[in-house]
Amino acid sequence: MLDSFPFINSEDDKRNNADDGYSIKHRANLTQKNNPEFLPLQEISFMTLQDLAGSYAIQGSNQEEAGGSSYQGILTLSLDENNRIIAEWLIGDHEQHGTGFYKDGILVINFRYEGDDQKIYKGVAVYRWINPDVLDGFWSEKHGDPRFLGTEYCVRIFGGGVVN
Repeated sequence: MLDSFPFINSEDDKRNNADDGYSIKHRANLTQKNNPEFLPLQEISFMTLQDLAGSYAIQGSNQEEAGGSSYQGILTLSLDENNRIIAEWLIGDHEQHGTGFYKDGILVINFRYEGDDQKIYKGVAVYRWINPDVLDGFWSEKHGDPRFLGTEYCVRIFGGGVVN
């Protein structure tokens, strides 16, 4: 069967001797491995789970057509006894609660809230770590318009104000 694939021939691999750039390119990739200018992605350091804890000023847009309604509020992140993320949003007098997890610069929170109609609404928010004080995210809820995503930009609050 291997005869039908002439390039799979360990005894006479013509690529090894060819000047088609393949061998040169792959040798270069191997030599870059130890070059500090070519750091692998997994060596980039992100915030730790504990670093996420705190309060963030949020500015967001709802899950609707562009130009729709926007909102501002506060997102507070804390950890429970099992190092699970606990999220609490306060937007005006409206509260939402959620739990989540964090890995490799990505924060995922499943949230829920009671609507004005007394129904429970559920959704998921996903944030990307930008720097130690900024998260940028999007969200969707089960009964929202499936053609759109809500957005949320979070800036850590220190003492009496927001980081610029």
